[in-house]
Amino acid sequence: MGRQTTLWLLLIAALAAAAVWWQRGREADGDLGLIDVPLFEGIEIERVRGLRVDHLQRGNFAFERDGRGAWIITDPIAYPADQAVMRVILDAVARSRAVVVGSAEADPAALGLAPPQAVLVVEETLAGGVREHRLELGALDLDGCSVNVRIDGRILRTLRTLHTTLERSVDDYRSRRLLDMLPQGIVTVDRSGAVQHADEEAPIPLGLSAVLDAGSWLALTPRAAQLDPLELSVITVGAATLRIEGFVDDDEPDLSRYGLAEPTFSLELGNAAGAREVLHFGQTLRKSDRWFVCRAGWPHVWRLSRDQVLRVVVPFEYLLDRRLLRVERAGVDALVLSDGARTLRVERTGGGWRARVDDGVPFPADEARVEDALSRLEQAELVGFDLDRPAGGVSFEHSLTIEAGGRRLGGRLAAAPEEGPDGDVLLFRRFGDDVLGLVEPWLGELVSAPASSWRSVELLTVEEVSLSGLTLKRGERVRSFTRDARGRWTPVGEEREAVELLAALDPLLFLRAARFSESGAPEPSEWIEVILEHGDGARTSVTIGRGSDGGAEALVEGRSAVLQARELHRLLSELLAR
Repeated sequence: MGRQTTLWLLLIAALAAAAVWWQRGREADGDLGLIDVPLFEGIEIERVRGLRVDHLQRGNFAFERDGRGAWIITDPIAYPADQAVMRVILDAVARSRAVVVGSAEADPAALGLAPPQAVLVVEETLAGGVREHRLELGALDLDGCSVNVRIDGRILRTLRTLHTTLERSVDDYRSRRLLDMLPQGIVTVDRSGAVQHADEEAPIPLGLSAVLDAGSWLALTPRAAQLDPLELSVITVGAATLRIEGFVDDDEPDLSRYGLAEPTFSLELGNAAGAREVLHFGQTLRKSDRWFVCRAGWPHVWRLSRDQVLRVVVPFEYLLDRRLLRVERAGVDALVLSDGARTLRVERTGGGWRARVDDGVPFPADEARVEDALSRLEQAELVGFDLDRPAGGVSFEHSLTIEAGGRRLGGRLAAAPEEGPDGDVLLFRRFGDDVLGLVEPWLGELVSAPASSWRSVELLTVEEVSLSGLTLKRGERVRSFTRDARGRWTPVGEEREAVELLAALDPLLFLRAARFSESGAPEPSEWIEVILEHGDGARTSVTIGRGSDGGAEALVEGRSAVLQARELHRLLSELLAR
């Protein structure tokens, strides 16, 4: 056997002896196979009601879960805890796994556990009382990714998640949310005071009292007005999500040091449950970007950034609603237009629209005309506001009203005394508002358009396949036709096809008006009554006359309409004369 071979055999024997020694040591420890164990054995996070942290460098802290399930700091200060931080701690408690450190290397002093760098005590509420889990954290392992810990007398090695998370000062555990009110629950906003962003600028008044009423935000002061829900949400969301930039003072401080003895402005929010929160904002220097804030009933002063404060100081004029109407056309029940001389009401009936002037007889409305008007109104916006002119001093003659689901929307119109910056405008006062808006002239043209422009030109539409017969009458003269199952028209009592009827059939069954006769116009003459007999036994009647100009007219709902088919009366007269 060569010398080199002998050396290799000796090395192999030494490695085998070392493995045996290591294995026997593990067996002596009783931890054989324990290379992945839960850090906290048997704990259920839902039952955790308290935490304590004792940190050599950061201090001692205590936390409790309140009746709502939210975490609060109880020591060294009573204050809401940052819920995200608490979730990280609890998640680490629930999920962390560890490796058991063998007794050969389990030296507490060498592993930074004598004394520990930090101690985490988890209080778990059980049926028989409270069980405490005490975790001691020592030094980081050589890899920098793990930390040595001791729990229930065992020394383990786990990821450094808790080591990093507990490396916090008291302010790092505190919630940065100024309010715990949800923005979607806010129903009242009251604001007072003024802000001045620069010496050369005039102060901007911030007075505002607004309420959420049936889904719409309404201002009560400084002027009654409908508010833009998106613009007002800048204030409600901005206030509800204010984040503290710095914790300034926690011991009922002298508010004059922070410009809060006489606040620059104040903001009060209320929710549907009746809770109210009041915030006071102040500055020590007008040009400073540092704002201080305090909350009524709380002994703290906080610091906010200028950007956060700008969210809640939107001036009143920018909160006003520029949308003419907040309604979808599909939800409109009626459109009412008044020009002072007459009131036109256009209302939805069944699958169509009907209109009437004052208390007159209703007539079919042109559906395309109605849909076009509703489309324009749905998208219309005010071009501006005239806040300097008192609304009570304007005489309004025109009005536009939309009825939708029991609501009455719209407003009154008047000519503006002078031209607006972008050309001609009309004054508009929304129902319930004390603010004058400016609208484009087309709105006035819509209100004052003649009622005849809203009439439908469709006087009669009948499908030929639904008919079984047709009768013409003028005085004693009567002529009748029947239609068989093959669609063939024949004169009553004859076998031949009534080819003479075909020219009059289409204009008669699709009767359209060219215009409606004005009152006082000459009455048509030589009336012919047309009776259409349907297969189900129903009848439809229409009367066709001869106009003064020789064209055809039809009597519709008490008014005469000039027909597009000028020759229809002549064609019907020729049929009667046969």
